Formats: sequence, structure tokens, C-alpha cells
Amino acid sequence: MLISNHIYYLLIYKYKNVKKTQLVFLLILGVLWGCSQQEQELDLKSVNKKNVNQKVGDPTNENVLAKSLLYTQWETVPSIMSRNYGELRNAVVYHLDNKCNESVTYLGSLSDYDLVWRGALTYKFLLDAGIRTSAELLNMSLGDYLNCIIVENNLHTS
Repeated sequence: MLISNHIYYLLIYKYKNVKKTQLVFLLILGVLWGCSQQEQELDLKSVNKKNVNQKVGDPTNENVLAKSLLYTQWETVPSIMSRNYGELRNAVVYHLDNKCNESVTYLGSLSDYDLVWRGALTYKFLLDAGIRTSAELLNMSLGDYLNCIIVENNLHTS
């Protein structure tokens, strides 16, 4: 907890011109990225190489997909409540297809984690932070989304 307070202090007082929501998002993204990397390292060491996040119908993934659809305001609560895992996943793919230049085939091949974090939530962040417009984001790939955040982060932390 002390480390978190120290990081928060540095972010707030050292980078005053950066919006608080941008810093919190980047901090959360960094923590999740670190957790993801640790999980991948552990997965490589395990005997069973199957990624547990890819299990079809996993309620954890279903919840993450549903929450991302709500947070991005792409779907309403009643429409989400009536859908199963596959339909929620297809909804995220459908909406991302209309918001970036990636193909449906490519989006469908991504893990739930990548659909949510690299796709839906990154799109929402770039749009809400005023970094890019929806028209600009439509002409970008998911990789471009990530690169855009990296460039913006470097501009505000250098």
C-alpha cells in the first residue's frame, strides 16, 4: 500500500498537467499488463499449456465482456442480461469492427483479454481523453491504439 501511495504522489504532483483520469487509466493498464506478463510466465512453466482465459463459457470472461460493453456504453443492461458468453463476445467483436480498421476475422481470433483491454477499453480511453476522435480511431488498428497511448504517455512524462 505504501508503494501505491508513493506512485500516486509522484503521478499527481510531478505530472500536474496530465488529467487525473489519464494517469489512473495508465496506472491500471500498467498493473494489468504486469499481472498479465506474470500469468503468461507461470502459464509457460505449467504442464498444461492451455490458457485458462480462453475456455469457452468461462463465467469470468463472460463478466469481463459484459462489463466492458456496459462501460463503453455500446450495449444496455437488458440486452446484456439476455445474452450468453458467445453472444457477448460477438457483440464486442461487432462493435470493434465498427470502430477500428481490423477485420472481423482478426478480431474474432483475439482472446477475450485482448478484445477488452487492447480493443474496447483502449478505444474508450482514447476517445474520452480527447486524444483521438471517433473518425481518427476508425482508421486505426488496435496496435495503433496502443502506440498512440505510448506516444501520449511519452509526451506527458518526458
